[in-house]
Amino acid sequence: MVRLWAEKELRNLRRLRAAEIPCPEPLEVRENVLVMSFLGDREGWCAQAMYSLGAQMTDFNDCRASPRLKDAEINDQSVYASLYSELVLNIRKLFHQCKLVHADLSEYNILYHEGHLFIIDVSQSVEHDHPSAFDFLRSDIKNVEDFFEKMGVHCLGLRRCFEFIVKKKLDTTDALKDEDVLKQWLELAASHAPSRGNDATETASGRSTHEDAVFKKSYIPRTLGELYDPEREVAALSLTDWQKPIYADTIRLMRPAKRDQGEADDAQLNDGNEIPVSLTQDDPQDSESDPSSEAESQDVKPFEEKQPRGHRHEDRDLKKVYIASIYILSSDYRTQERKKATKAQQRERRKSKIPKAEKKRIKASH
Repeated sequence: MVRLWAEKELRNLRRLRAAEIPCPEPLEVRENVLVMSFLGDREGWCAQAMYSLGAQMTDFNDCRASPRLKDAEINDQSVYASLYSELVLNIRKLFHQCKLVHADLSEYNILYHEGHLFIIDVSQSVEHDHPSAFDFLRSDIKNVEDFFEKMGVHCLGLRRCFEFIVKKKLDTTDALKDEDVLKQWLELAASHAPSRGNDATETASGRSTHEDAVFKKSYIPRTLGELYDPEREVAALSLTDWQKPIYADTIRLMRPAKRDQGEADDAQLNDGNEIPVSLTQDDPQDSESDPSSEAESQDVKPFEEKQPRGHRHEDRDLKKVYIASIYILSSDYRTQERKKATKAQQRERRKSKIPKAEKKRIKASH
């Protein structure tokens, strides 16, 4: 089992390297041992080598490997803000390019090396078809949001960050990169941050906090087949007050646009995820009346729905009632006939019956 986990981590690290996500370079795996590149400065590498030869680590206090994000000594808050943006973009790459969800991402599984964040421990990562993939992704985002909020960074929020990572197409015009879109979203989130004496920002912040609390406990389907009531969701798309559900980006749910609206409205309705579906309208020239067609339509008889034949289309309940009624009628008829026959036999017996007084005289004579 440990060997399988080592091989899985090797494959996942190669996926991250192919997507240019910062991570250790996997070199070789033998049985349950995975060899990766060392993350640290040159002195740290020398210290590790000399420590293996028997030297004391106290002689090399200034030499160390790259620390975890939790233990990193970062005094500038702006550095944390840039690291947060870098990590969110890497999670989006991991989701779309590598088709993976880390499933255990936190400040303990991220190394701070040369001013960048390197993701490690990807042996438990899962693909999108895993039943709990979106639950793991939501847990990863929560861990990231909680850590950077402690460091004073204005984050997107749990639901908005999930939407940014999962959404397939962020910009409908393809003019902006993911970095630019993330910057705009962060500016919008910072403008809604609560401030003293501003009731509007406090209300917006409270609303986003409430949405995140609901989102933590919400069920996120992966496909249309996992929806509780697909027909209801499809019918809700035609409503004017339709609100985008939390799983719209995960199952690529889109709302059909009307033909009389502009392209901008179409893009807003579909939110840039899919090509808008326009409702086709008939050509007014084709709708003009044609005398020959009208004459043909008059000759054609209206459609009459007929009851289908065969055992499959029979009303079983009605059939049971019919059979029961026949049985009851037939049994009553047989009973009446039997009674009539019995009475006729009794009449015939009474004709040849000897009276009781005559029987007594005969017995007395003998």
